[in-house]
Amino acid sequence: MKCRIFIIAIVILLSVSCVGRQEEDDVLPVKHVGKVDSIPDLMQTDPALGLIEGGVMSCGSVSATNSFAWLAENGFENMMLRNEDGSVSYAKTAQAMDRVLHLATKRGALPPSFLEGVERYLSEQGYTDEDYRLEFQGWLHPEGFEGTSIPNINAIKRGIVGDGAVWLFVGFYQFDEQKDEYQIISHHYVTLVGYGVDEYGRENPNVLIVHDPAPRSGPGVSHDYVHIEEIEHGRITVDPNSWAALAYSQLPVDATGYYKLGDGLAYNDKADVAILDGVIIFEMK
Repeated sequence: MKCRIFIIAIVILLSVSCVGRQEEDDVLPVKHVGKVDSIPDLMQTDPALGLIEGGVMSCGSVSATNSFAWLAENGFENMMLRNEDGSVSYAKTAQAMDRVLHLATKRGALPPSFLEGVERYLSEQGYTDEDYRLEFQGWLHPEGFEGTSIPNINAIKRGIVGDGAVWLFVGFYQFDEQKDEYQIISHHYVTLVGYGVDEYGRENPNVLIVHDPAPRSGPGVSHDYVHIEEIEHGRITVDPNSWAALAYSQLPVDATGYYKLGDGLAYNDKADVAILDGVIIFEMK
């Protein structure tokens, strides 16, 4: 009898859990554009920011600053460094991010360094890990952080709805059709600002709206409506004879389930494919 009661209890618990998850998915808005015009779209090479080496490696610093600026104007005042008159300082904040990401001595910041840098910056601003949650989804997964190996689109969308931020870790690739392989060229960070509508205002669940700090995205504010497509086969690889082979020791990995980032994204001029290799979800508690 005890065994039967125990089994029934497990079934009920699993049922409640599944229903709860379904309800959580059901409340996800079909589209979210409320932040599109209020999250800044800074350019990493803007001389006014005064970033290391002119900002050529500062896509992560500037993507984070975009989001921190929105949070500072929406209840989290300490999220940004300030000018003497009390106004938010994009330059000081982006420079602080450059510093905590150690860009003076590193050629960019992969997710482990980026996540640690964000934690360091938040600590300097008076926040503790009791105040926020950081999650990484993607194949280059750092130890000690929540997350999955393949980015989950619903989780990404949910991350931008509330008091938080989402940063996309974009991989640029050359595709070898004969081998069915995507070979990595470079990585880049962009700021997610919305989803669910295309550049014409039409609802489309396969569109993510981003602010891209790269100069190739254009000067001034530019909302980039990026169309995504799930990959059904292939491998993500790295040239074993390149310097990148050491940085990307996780490769090769199966590309199935990852997402191509297509129309709407400003590509690295050497790439013919962009893949959503990872995503950082930052949520204030």
